[in-house]
Amino acid sequence: MTPEVLRIIEETGIALFLAYAAYSDYKTRIIEDRVWGFMLLTLAPTTLYLLSSAYEHLIPLYITSLLLGLGLGVFIGLTRLTGGADAKAIMVLGAVVIPRGFSPLLIPSLTIMLNGVVFSLLTVVYVVVKNVIAYTRSVRLFDEELPFTTKVMLILTAHKERVSNVLSQPHKYFVVELREGGTRRYRLTLLKADEETAEVVKKLLSQGVKEDDCLWVSPSIPLIVYILTGYVYYVVSGNVLEPLLTCVLKAV
Repeated sequence: MTPEVLRIIEETGIALFLAYAAYSDYKTRIIEDRVWGFMLLTLAPTTLYLLSSAYEHLIPLYITSLLLGLGLGVFIGLTRLTGGADAKAIMVLGAVVIPRGFSPLLIPSLTIMLNGVVFSLLTVVYVVVKNVIAYTRSVRLFDEELPFTTKVMLILTAHKERVSNVLSQPHKYFVVELREGGTRRYRLTLLKADEETAEVVKKLLSQGVKEDDCLWVSPSIPLIVYILTGYVYYVVSGNVLEPLLTCVLKAV
């Protein structure tokens, strides 16, 4: 078996592990640690074999990616910017992904994370389209007078959803609209949904909100889904921001 074929098999294996993790996180909000352990034990030996036998010139960049992956994972874990599974994913990817080429723009762990963050911005497009469709169907988006900046943030980051839908699938949403003493309050921060979403909705129901009412919610798509997308893009094309970063580096 040639190194090229073996590398394709390994890249496919990485994608399958990430796809399983993304599916598990989206459906249950849980990714068992053994997924990352099995991924590392299964694929790392192949990575090291390929680096030592066919891609020796990429070893320095691989070591850089490995160290950056560990650093990013620890940073994410300490700051809790995202879930612990995302931190573990980046660390494992730093250990198993062979660089596409010898370029600072192709450091695997850093580039895959960057690609994922960029693709996550597509959520904004999804939310805006939903709000535009709702507006064209004469759905009343705002039930009260709000500051212009608040309206803009809501339109860019959230959409209205029936309470019954949020309660039946709490893992899909983060409740942005809260009600306290008859007053609406909006959490316009970049937070993720968690197990408390169902409790928030139940509290709202106890305050008189009906299941047929609509609330402002943000879609909660796990970052691991975007990490998977970022990895696939890395394998196929590299760095999604390469044209922009190349221009910046040339200017510097």
